Order: sequence, then structure tokens, then C-alpha cells
Amino acid sequence: MGIVIAIIGVLSAIAVPSFAKARARANMRACHANQKTISGAVEMYNMDNGVSVTTLDEALANELVAGGYLTAKVNDPGGGRNSFNHYQLTEENSGITCTEHGSRTKGSGAAVASAGGGNSTSG
Repeated sequence: MGIVIAIIGVLSAIAVPSFAKARARANMRACHANQKTISGAVEMYNMDNGVSVTTLDEALANELVAGGYLTAKVNDPGGGRNSFNHYQLTEENSGITCTEHGSRTKGSGAAVASAGGGNSTSG
């Protein structure tokens, strides 16, 4: 009986850290997918309205949803409800970053074109 408990203990000690790492990787990938979604919505908003958004805030998020650029306000995975404020424009307004998970890598479609600007790449 004691051996069975010891084996279960060893197996759980191995499995729990693996699940935690897998969850963290999944949250990061979902966050990067959200960044791509927000980037595309902001790019379309910029082109349709002839503007170049400089701030990503709750008001803009609500405008993106109301205008049909997003189906719902995007929250940071693992950040819970109302975590849209984790997403911010980069300093040069050329992409989206997350305060919790960082930015997507360059060349993966993270660029947000300014009004009349070029196309973002897909990745």
C-alpha cells in the first residue's frame, strides 16, 4: 500500500509542473493570437476612418466592438475579465504588446499600418 502511494506521489510530482508549463505556453500563444486580432482590427479602423490610432484604451476597444472590427472586447488569457488594458500599442505605434506576455515576434504580422499605410503580413 505504501509503495502505491509513493508511486502516485512521484508521478504527480512529475506531472504537475508539466501541466503548469503547458498552461503558461497556451496562455502566451492565445495572447499573441489576440495581439494579431487587435492589430488587424486597429489597422482596419485606421483605414476606414483615415486616422492613426495612438492609444489603445477601453474607449477604443468599445469603439472597435461597436464598429464591428472586433466581435467582443479581447481579454488577456490568464488575466481574467476586464484585462484588455494589458494590451498596448508599441512606442512607435507599429504593433501591439502585452504587459504580461510581451510582443509577438517581428515578421509575424504584428505591424499596425497607419492610415493609408501598407499591408500587414500574415503569419
